[in-house]
Amino acid sequence: MHCIVILIMSLLVFVVNGTEVMGIIGETAGLICLYPGKKPLVADEFRVQWQIDAYYMDAEPCNVDAYLPGEKVLQCSRFSNRTRLSDKLKEGNFTLHLFNISQNDEYTYTCNVQKKINGMFKHVYQTTATLKVAANYSKPVLTGPVESEKEVTFTCNSSHGYPEPKVYWINRTDNSLVKTKLTEEPSGTFSVSSTLTIKVASSDIKVGCVIENERLRENLTTPHWLLAEPDSVVADAPATSSPSLPPATAATVQLAVVGSVVLVFLAILCVWWWYKRKHSLQQKYAAALPKITEFAMPFKMLKPKSTE
Repeated sequence: MHCIVILIMSLLVFVVNGTEVMGIIGETAGLICLYPGKKPLVADEFRVQWQIDAYYMDAEPCNVDAYLPGEKVLQCSRFSNRTRLSDKLKEGNFTLHLFNISQNDEYTYTCNVQKKINGMFKHVYQTTATLKVAANYSKPVLTGPVESEKEVTFTCNSSHGYPEPKVYWINRTDNSLVKTKLTEEPSGTFSVSSTLTIKVASSDIKVGCVIENERLRENLTTPHWLLAEPDSVVADAPATSSPSLPPATAATVQLAVVGSVVLVFLAILCVWWWYKRKHSLQQKYAAALPKITEFAMPFKMLKPKSTE
């Protein structure tokens, strides 16, 4: 019975659903692979291989990196000097660090773990990590207006982003035409240029541009322009008449106001205390004085002496 259990256990392979990893172009991505079995592992009794399936390569599976004690690792040239396995292998952490990632690294990577059982290496664990890459678009720049006979044109430009963006125009009229051009840059990122043409109307037109990177859940918005009259275009004014203060300045003003309130309160408290103390001293002084009794002195009215 014991031999049967060992045989069944030797045939078991833990397969874990993969994760999706988001990486920024030019930075480092960590592809997670955590072995759930008994730890710590003995150095020469396990193997780890990170591979890309032949489905992507149209050839043999590609070895991204591996831990193969006593064996030479044949690594795909595209990953040479760009990978490093975790330094906690004996703890079952087989995470792969991939440096300087690009659009060409968008694959599903497979982590295969083998363990020595009864003198032979058996496949005991597998998981996958799908790498998606992205890049932040530059802050969009709104240029214009370019005025013609009955039209006004604005242009919105942004660059160095990935993947392809969505472009939205904010305006108060449907009487407009939008043309968007997407260009792939040498680095594989994209630049976008979108043009909004508006037929001038008597009503006000508020114009703005939004660049959305869905993968990064990022929206970048330009300042708005307000077309008040057919012959005048001005920058949209702030919502309030006074300019907004930077966060640091606003915080300083708030502290100054609070400090002033505290000082006024302390001054009132001091005056009240001084008044109470003075009144108390007056009462004590009055109580300490001896009482003065008024005496009525009897007197007689003297009659003048007769001259007789």
